[in-house]
Amino acid sequence: MASTSPRLITISISHFCEKARWALVEERWALGLHRVLTNLNGAKGNTLPILVDCKTVIQGSGKIIDWADAKVGACGAP
Repeated sequence: MASTSPRLITISISHFCEKARWALVEERWALGLHRVLTNLNGAKGNTLPILVDCKTVIQGSGKIIDWADAKVGACGAP
């Protein structure tokens, strides 16, 4: 099944798959502490999720999805 979105397909027992998951860094912040950390990371306001792409901060799930779509756009449709 073809898709224009990047997908990481894994099996749970594989250490090679785990290594690939580590490359996709997710940080989980504690509720409350996120209010300070969002500002320290350059976001406006204190809502999550945020995505930090080099020096660019993308805030909000819709904007993050738009960012991902733009990055994948180079792959083109099947």
